[in-house]
Amino acid sequence: MKLSKRKNDPSAKNFSLDDYPFYLMTRVMAAYYGLLEDALKKVGVDQPRWRVLMILGAKNPSNMSELSERAVIKNSTMTRLIQRMQAQGLVRSAPHPKDNRVSEVYLTPVGRERLAMVRDVGGQIFRRAFDAAGAGETAAFAKTLKSILDNLTRQSFISPPEPKAVKRSRAKTARRAAGGR
Repeated sequence: MKLSKRKNDPSAKNFSLDDYPFYLMTRVMAAYYGLLEDALKKVGVDQPRWRVLMILGAKNPSNMSELSERAVIKNSTMTRLIQRMQAQGLVRSAPHPKDNRVSEVYLTPVGRERLAMVRDVGGQIFRRAFDAAGAGETAAFAKTLKSILDNLTRQSFISPPEPKAVKRSRAKTARRAAGGR
């Protein structure tokens, strides 16, 4: 199904940046991360640690690949982060019982305490952000975001247009090769 161009489509003649969903999402995420960073400092956690704690709060244990993917952090960076979190007593890591090549990460009791603190922080920011939205609107918004994520993570579909200057120069090259001007 081909969508007609709307003013929030960057290729539309009447494009409006202020109505462009990805611009708005970027601005929302910047505001959110700014508030989150300030609040997390007060409980001694940074955003990467917050992501790991929240993921482990949802799925404990998680393996390193799962953590990297869900936290949107490179594997090598995640490995170093987990080492630092182990040194702080927040997590422990152990080989997977059936596959020694896979390392599983578990919350420790200290990690669970810190998770409770960061969930409280996250809850306060969530309530502020969605103050005017009802539960149905919030659920519909999450459903829409999941759909967008699914669309964007499918195999590549983008075929960028060739710049006009390149098209002309190829045509001239072809004419020259054929003996014309």
